[in-house]
Amino acid sequence: MQDRTAGFDLSNKEGLSLLSDTPLVAETPEERLDDETTPVSRFFVRNNGLLPKPVDDAESWTFTVDGEVEHPLRLTLAELKSRFPHKTFRMVLECGGNGRSFLQPEAEGSPWTNGGAGCAEWTGVSLGDVLREAGLKQTALFTGHFGADPDKHGSHERQAMSRGMPIAKALEEHTLLVWAMNGEPLPFIHGGPLRLTVPGWPGSLSQKWLTRIWIRDREHDGPGDDGSVLSPAGASLSPGLGWTGSGNPDPRIDACAQHRHCAGRWQPLS
Repeated sequence: MQDRTAGFDLSNKEGLSLLSDTPLVAETPEERLDDETTPVSRFFVRNNGLLPKPVDDAESWTFTVDGEVEHPLRLTLAELKSRFPHKTFRMVLECGGNGRSFLQPEAEGSPWTNGGAGCAEWTGVSLGDVLREAGLKQTALFTGHFGADPDKHGSHERQAMSRGMPIAKALEEHTLLVWAMNGEPLPFIHGGPLRLTVPGWPGSLSQKWLTRIWIRDREHDGPGDDGSVLSPAGASLSPGLGWTGSGNPDPRIDACAQHRHCAGRWQPLS
């Protein structure tokens, strides 16, 4: 049987509360979220399946962009770093189920309190720069995201989670392909060596261990992408509309405004 927590040592996390071991989920105590930039040691952990096998050579990690594009791309992490401008932003990542334990009536899923959010410095390249090089067709309407993690039964035949977003959000500057977190190589447990970070939208769109971006001519219909999400307030909303239709946080329920650990909205750092 696959080790459920392979590649992850809870002792490296400062006081996180384990909510589930299959899939591995751990939240940060609210009193440890006072930093403007959340340290990796205090950043929450969320998975929907089992952990993939760690890689020895991060620079050779490969992902593809295909579907409704003129020039499908297959890039290593090293090529991604060398071919596109690097960007670093401080941005909130929040699980769509954050605060679930306070809902009445009770909701199914991991019993999050307020610890399913963190504000880190993410370094990578804008997904939009890569998509423009691939050449989006007129039929390109939506993305579909795929990762290397097997489902909770250990099967690679079905994605544990595969969500997507409208092309307009994919082209937004702050939607990043990320390889570094708080100035260090992206930790394995947080999706290293390569992940998406999609600010202002539920964390499930920020695919970890990214292997593929599928450009589609229709809304994505992968596991977990049923057309609705729970906002931080618990209401069922269309993806992105818990913040705003453009994918930018609405001040009324902005994750940065709700949590003391982030002083504002995403901020350019370089």
